[in-house]
Amino acid sequence: MGATAQYADENVISSELLPANFPGVGLGEIVGGTSGRVNVYNRRRLARVAPLLNYDFTPRRHLHLDAEYLNASFNRNLLQQMGFRNAYGSAGMAFDVSPRATFTVRAVGSRFEPDGSPNSTARYGIETQWDVRRSRIANLYLRLGADRTAARTAVGTLGSTGAVGGAGISCSYQITQFVLDAMRDLAPSAAGAVAVHDELRFRMLRGLRPRLSGFVGVRAVRLRGAEQKAIAIQGSDYVAGSAGLELRITRNYRLSGTYDYTWQHFQGEPHAAANAVALSIIYQPVSRFEPLPLSYGVGTERHE
Repeated sequence: MGATAQYADENVISSELLPANFPGVGLGEIVGGTSGRVNVYNRRRLARVAPLLNYDFTPRRHLHLDAEYLNASFNRNLLQQMGFRNAYGSAGMAFDVSPRATFTVRAVGSRFEPDGSPNSTARYGIETQWDVRRSRIANLYLRLGADRTAARTAVGTLGSTGAVGGAGISCSYQITQFVLDAMRDLAPSAAGAVAVHDELRFRMLRGLRPRLSGFVGVRAVRLRGAEQKAIAIQGSDYVAGSAGLELRITRNYRLSGTYDYTWQHFQGEPHAAANAVALSIIYQPVSRFEPLPLSYGVGTERHE
């Protein structure tokens, strides 16, 4: 059993633009955001609670229960920046096909309620997933499913069915790590409706010297409405790239230099781009729960 709780109160430019190197995000995990409108000053408050339960019926059959509640609010409700509440849950059975492969079937459901609008959306579906642990070095997954959405609108309840899925691989070698992941899923959005979230992301870390490492990250996101024309949202395309070097000074202190590029386009509008350079001093205390990166700067891989 476990649970995660988070709270954030941030400027929209900080809270809505997703970082290129997707820190703390696992394979196949969708993270919403990318509205990125900064024509007026606005702040977002986000609260998230995510409990989970894993139970082993036998050494080869496992029950997985997951839930998540999101509550987002803005100082001003504007176009593409509307508060919402979203409750999500999933229940799945996992079967160990072999010592290194697991097949999972899960049922999913959610309810999305935007602030100041009667257009609530219910989602339910079924997904299958194949996870393979080739070794302590490589992990990969393949997910495929179908989801049904039913949205309450002024003209009645509108429904649509769509495919969701994903495929990805994570490898951790002695001085190199990389992650490649492609996904399609439904996700709550600050545009006032559930959105189809397509995402491709890549990250590579490599040790260059005993205390020096480099990294590259790229993230591309495409958001579109979930096919209910009566509550169609303005689609957006988002690309973020990041590259940098990190020097370990002591066991607890690191010096990092990064370059970030962000590009965004809303349908029917001109695109916008931004460049940023940052120099940071990072302090990280020793913790048995979050291992420090190795001396060459590539983080340790935790296996649960």
